[in-house]
Amino acid sequence: MKITKVETMIVDIPFVDGGKGEGIGPTTWNKLEICLVRLEDELGNVGWGEGFGYFVTDATKAVIDRMIAPLLVGSTVTDIP
Repeated sequence: MKITKVETMIVDIPFVDGGKGEGIGPTTWNKLEICLVRLEDELGNVGWGEGFGYFVTDATKAVIDRMIAPLLVGSTVTDIP
């Protein structure tokens, strides 16, 4: 079964009581940003994964979209190391 589609989406999960983010910069942690990854194969089976990049979620999404997804589409799950 070959992978036919790779989709990414950024999801913001709000914190009820954010922290100061000490040691990471002058920012407050009021949400968690994650990049969800959805794979679909030619039979319609769906798998989910996550890419996490702290404060660079946009860059994480871009790397998956531009560099990783093109390598996955057309391959089988057993081809992925």
